Amino acid sequence: MQYEKDLEQKLVQLCKNNNIWCLKFTAVGTAGLPDRVLISYDTGAIGFLELKRTGEKPRPLQKYMMKQLRKFKQLVDWTDNYEGCEDFVRRLLEK
Repeated sequence: MQYEKDLEQKLVQLCKNNNIWCLKFTAVGTAGLPDRVLISYDTGAIGFLELKRTGEKPRPLQKYMMKQLRKFKQLVDWTDNYEGCEDFVRRLLEK
């Protein structure tokens, strides 16, 4: 089983390796928003990624917020594994 914290550390390193700024939402009023905002230094592309422990899925509020962000044509997803992080970073860099 992979814990969210471990996955988060791997994502941060993956972002550093790909010239991506990886911000974490921690402020009051961000309930339901994805954990991480990724911004490519090279292209300015923005993506929102929710990280979960292995086997977990987003809660209803999180699903709703992801749907809202997609209405603004944003790249939004969630993952519970490192391969999902790699795929998301690849899609962000292609944006």
